[in-house]
Amino acid sequence: MKWLLLALIKFYWLVYPESSRRKCLFKETCSNKIYRITKTSGFISGLKTFYNRLHQCKPGYAVFKSPTTGKWYLKSISGDLYEQEEISENILKNAPR
Repeated sequence: MKWLLLALIKFYWLVYPESSRRKCLFKETCSNKIYRITKTSGFISGLKTFYNRLHQCKPGYAVFKSPTTGKWYLKSISGDLYEQEEISENILKNAPR
């Protein structure tokens, strides 16, 4: 089943070029992360990653800068908190200043 998930992701990349995809909240795009996890850890881990990203990568997130650390953070709609290193440059450049 691992090969099927990897093939579906490759098919997705082929059919939807990066320029036509929705912009991801994270530096490592959802499809790239799912592909990497599936390839290294197997089918079940890939499905778990897909499920988690599906629930994290939705509108309704908030981007803010910590006054104490000066770092940017993203709070997903599910309540998870991500540090600046994980946030897409695209999201950071549009963050309120």
